[in-house]
Formats: sequence, C-alpha cells, structure tokens
Amino acid sequence: MQRVAVLTSGGDAPGMNAALRAVVRVGSARDLEIIGVRQGFSGLIDGQLRPLGARDVAGIIHLGGTMLGSARAPEFREPEGRDRALAILNKHRIDGIVVIGGNGSLAGAHALSTSGFPVVGVASTIDNDVNGADITIGVDTALNIALEAIDRLKTTASSHQRAFLVEVMGRNFGYLALMAGIAGGADVVVIPEVETDPDAVVRGLKDAYTLASHTGAAAVDRLVAGESGTFIALVKGSIAALPLVRVLTPKPPPDPELVKLAQLLAR
Repeated sequence: MQRVAVLTSGGDAPGMNAALRAVVRVGSARDLEIIGVRQGFSGLIDGQLRPLGARDVAGIIHLGGTMLGSARAPEFREPEGRDRALAILNKHRIDGIVVIGGNGSLAGAHALSTSGFPVVGVASTIDNDVNGADITIGVDTALNIALEAIDRLKTTASSHQRAFLVEVMGRNFGYLALMAGIAGGADVVVIPEVETDPDAVVRGLKDAYTLASHTGAAAVDRLVAGESGTFIALVKGSIAALPLVRVLTPKPPPDPELVKLAQLLAR
C-alpha cells in the first residue's frame, strides 16, 4: 500500500481535524502518500483530491470542524455514485481510504468496502449514534458546550421564574440530550427513544416549580415553630423534614441505566 486517501463526511464534529492530522502524519511517517478528499463522498465522486503532507495539517489540531470540508452525498447511496467514486480512486491509484464520520458516513464506508476496496472508518459524530462505540469523536466537546449554555440560561430562568427549552443535536439518538439533561439538572428530559406525553411534560414543569415553593415555605414554618437541625426535601412525593446529620452519609449511587434515570428526573 503506497497511496491512502482520507475524507471527512457528514456533520462536522470537534476533533475531526485532530483525527485527520493523525492520519496524515502517521501515514507520512510510514512512507505513505496521503491524499485528501475535499467535501466528503461528494468530493470523491467529483474528483476533488489533493496531496497532504505534515505541514498541510500543522496548526489544525485545536480547530473545530474539518479542514477538508464536508457535504451530504445522496448520490453515493446509489450504485452509480459508488461506481464513479471507485473510478476516481482507481484513476488516482489510491490503495485504501480512511473515512472519518458518523453513522451515515460509516454506512457509506461499508458500502464501499463491500465492493472490495480497502476501507477503514473512524467514528466521529456528536450524536454518539455509532453502534459499538462507547463514545465518538466530538461528543465530549458538544456536551460541554450544551452544559455551558444551560448554565448561562439558569441565571435568567431563576431571575424571571421562567422555564427554558434547550434543544441539542442528535437526530434519532438521544445520548447528548440525555447526558446534558442529567448533568445540567433539567426538570424534564425528552429523547426520541422514549415516548413522551406532552401533558406529562407540562405537569413535570409545574410540579418542579410548585415543589420548590413548598419546600421554601416549609423551611420558614418549621424554623418559626422552633425546629432546628433539619432540612426540607421531597420524599416519596411529600414535603418532609430530615435530620441534617443525614447529609454526612453518602447517598447511594443512582440507577446505572441512564434512560431510567432520565425518566426519574422527568417526574
């Protein structure tokens, strides 16, 4: 193997450039000629290829997005489109290709591989919807950005006693929404995998506001009544006073099944 192509496809994700840089530099170190394909599978069909050396990928590791660009390529789903891509690869004497992308992009890589052409994929998508991968390139950054936005919204929500709806990417996979909801302390989490009754969402939001009011009022009432050394909390659906010493004992860990945890938070 002497010439290897690399492309980034589908939605861009933080870390794609880092993966691209690694492909180019490791490939060059192993005496391979690396060919970059611009605009994903669409660019492959159109023949948008150019050589990439170590200097071409200098200073991109910290940049978001992808320096090669990305585009959707519906034509690649058809046999004719893949045949055109294979013709370009053969014309430029490409011996193998690395595809950096998400679920759809890797499905395209599989289709190319079934034709007999050597292909290796790199899972990269903020949706984290690639079967078999614990976490994909871009997810951690996307989650932190979502949490930063949620933290900023909390200030205004608290000041104006308002609820805010935060929508994140993910298409049909709710990992990012689920984790952002858990880490951000959302009162209600809605994900595609779990059917949600809109009325239940409304009730959840109203309950979150009304329980907050009740606990604050109960704290004042008990203090005026001469009670001390307790804290007010919702216990099994009711306002209760618990001994403060209880907070010194660590709380049992939550249910490890994240979907069940999201349902619990949504009540």
